[in-house]
Amino acid sequence: MASDETLDADTSHRRVGLVLSLALGLIESGYPTSDALVLAHRCARSIGLAGTVIIDQGRALVVEFPFRDGQSVVRVGEMASLGGIDCRRMKRIGDLAEQVIAGRLPADAMAQRLADIRRQPGPRPWVITAGMAVLAFAIALQVGVNVTASVVAAIVQVVVSVLGFLAARFGVRTIFVRAAQAIVAACGVALAHVIGVLSWFEAVACVGVPWMLLIPLPVLVSMVVDAVNDLYIAAVARAFVVVIATGGVALGAYAVVDVGSRLELTAPGDLSLPTLPLTLALLFSVIGAVANALANGGEADLLIPAAVLGLVTAVVNQSLVRGAGIGSTAATVCASIVLGVVSALWAKHSPYPSAVLSLMGITGALIPGLTVYLGIVRTVFGQSGTGAYVTALVTGAGIAVGVALGGLVVNARRPVAVDTTQEGSGPGPTVTGTGTRRWWRRPSGRPGRPTDR
Repeated sequence: MASDETLDADTSHRRVGLVLSLALGLIESGYPTSDALVLAHRCARSIGLAGTVIIDQGRALVVEFPFRDGQSVVRVGEMASLGGIDCRRMKRIGDLAEQVIAGRLPADAMAQRLADIRRQPGPRPWVITAGMAVLAFAIALQVGVNVTASVVAAIVQVVVSVLGFLAARFGVRTIFVRAAQAIVAACGVALAHVIGVLSWFEAVACVGVPWMLLIPLPVLVSMVVDAVNDLYIAAVARAFVVVIATGGVALGAYAVVDVGSRLELTAPGDLSLPTLPLTLALLFSVIGAVANALANGGEADLLIPAAVLGLVTAVVNQSLVRGAGIGSTAATVCASIVLGVVSALWAKHSPYPSAVLSLMGITGALIPGLTVYLGIVRTVFGQSGTGAYVTALVTGAGIAVGVALGGLVVNARRPVAVDTTQEGSGPGPTVTGTGTRRWWRRPSGRPGRPTDR
């Protein structure tokens, strides 16, 4: 439909609701808010809603379309979730929007198909659990523990995942779920030690793996992407999700480490772990990236990008650490920038946004597992692990910032257009386009009377 076609009140009302539903569906499936709103705004223009303003309110969105005679159609919607990721749903909703933008699908048909997609269940729990178990196995091997300890880490991750699904079914709050999962993970590893499968040293190294996987990395990456794109309210909302989840893990980990430190264990002379050969480090980075794609509902078309991004990231990281002798934190940030650039370039020809593609490389090659291990093992054996914990936090923040910076470099020259077709009626001119600069603004002047709230 031409963007300047005259719409009646009922049609405008339905289509504004359609744009709202599209934006909410994209964000709920794992899109950064900035990417979701760009796509939703393009869709709005294609169905005759030029001049639409989309306002981010954290966990809610406001869509306003200047109708006529100073009146506006306004719809408000709240997100069902902000911390999940479902690559299959994300791909289908994104494809649907692109069909409408290209004029291959009418708006009314889109509304029904979008509703059907949003009603579909997410990835099956056993698929997520299996993917997370393989990811835990790969990360444990990258940290440097032996195969037996890595298998234990995978088994413990299965138990942790099942506990999370059960708690979600009963509506338990996230902070308590994460604390319980952290404690259960430690109990599982301790049981492996009691029956003689692991030494204390291996057990302490093993327990950090499920703890790291409880941190919502997708939300952290999207938070930084939104902040870079000036969507500060969305970034703050995601920051609270990260803080709540990390706080729960920290509470459970603190209780476990406190108990462990009271056992007066004798520390071995060398707290370091063996380093994997380069070939195996690259291999397990690829395996971890593919496993993470499966755990997040990825289909076959995501597996190859995940493997490639995991391999590229690992090659850059290992080259800087082993070849150039750069410190692990600096090498991780540099590899994150490269990952952001490659992901942004790949996203131009992929149904997945760059933030999701970047996540595959992060979990495959950049999770600071060894640093977390050193913090835990030093604390348990009576030494100070504060430095290691701070380094892990800085590394995690550096990963997110590096990925966002890489994407910013690629998208810096993408065109930004200014649409003034609706100027003088309702909201002021709306900045549109797909660039990384701010592409929207809040309504200026007198907003007019809404016909629907």
